[in-house]
This record gives sequence, C-alpha cells and structure tokens, in this order.
Amino acid sequence: MSVFRNRSNIFDLEYGELRGYINDSFYTYINSNHIGDGLIWNGSKLTGPAYINCFMFGLTYSTGITQSGTWVKLNTETTEGFSRDGFTHTNNRITNTDGYRVCKCEAIISISSGNNNEIHIAFYKNGNEIVPCSEQELVTNSGGRLSGASIQCLVPLDKDDFVEVWVKNQSGTADIVCENFNLIVQEM
Repeated sequence: MSVFRNRSNIFDLEYGELRGYINDSFYTYINSNHIGDGLIWNGSKLTGPAYINCFMFGLTYSTGITQSGTWVKLNTETTEGFSRDGFTHTNNRITNTDGYRVCKCEAIISISSGNNNEIHIAFYKNGNEIVPCSEQELVTNSGGRLSGASIQCLVPLDKDDFVEVWVKNQSGTADIVCENFNLIVQEM
C-alpha cells in the first residue's frame, strides 16, 4: 500500500485504485486502466514539471582557446539520461520544444587547463547571449585541474530556445579539457 498525503487528505493506493477529494473541484482518479495518468483538475490532466538531463563521464574533449577572455561553447559528447515533456538534447545543448516556460538550469563540470588559470563558466541562451546570473569565475589548481565546478540559474525559454554551457580562459590561451559533465534543465 502506498500512501499519498496533502494538507487535508490521505490517499491509499491498493489494487491499482486511488480515489480522494481535496475539495469539490480537485480530485484524483486512477484505476487499473489509468495507472500513470496522473492528477486530474476540472477534467484536465496535470503533470509534474518537465525536465531533462545529459551527461558525459570518462571521456575527454578539448575546447580550443585561441584568444584569452573570449567565450567558447564547451566541447562535449553528452548522453541523454532522463527526460519528460518537451525538451530535446544534443551535445551540450538542451532545447525547449514546448511553449514559454521558466526553467532552472544546472551544470556541474570537471575540467583541466593551465596551472592557476582563471576560468569562467556560464550558460548561453540561443548561442549568442550569456545568461548573466549564471557566470562563475573559478581558478584551476597548481596541477591545472578544476573539479566539480557548478553553475545554476533561472532562464525564461520560448519554444525552440536552447541553453548551452560556454567557457573562457581569462588567463591565457591554454585549451580547456572537459572530463566530466552533467547538465540538468527543469521547468519551474
């Protein structure tokens, strides 16, 4: 038996049936023919937030840096993990295939570059505009590594808008080598 709780009721799921009322206009109904249909509000199906993630582990991809202080899309070969409702994935790019929505974007990367290099990481929207609140300034250690660097922000996305992770080496022209990468986008 599974128990679902909210402020006013407890719902028990037995033998493929779930029934309960929060008030006259909000109800849930799932029977053996409708498992997975989710919540119903005034006859319309409600779903949870849309999401997607992609990742790269155990590979190394170099991002060429030809000029210090210039933003470049991080070179990766990512694999899609889980997704739901209106996002697609290609290498280091998540595209919104649904209507307008505000999304939380999160990325965690491990890279290497020159020793003690100042590396900036940020989300770019549609390949041409930085998402300012996402930019992080980080410094590689004396061995040239930067592990578990993370960025996150909220980004408004229209249909066909996309986000990518971009980087720049503020200290010089040493390439940035991506070793691990995890990108998550979730509708708020």
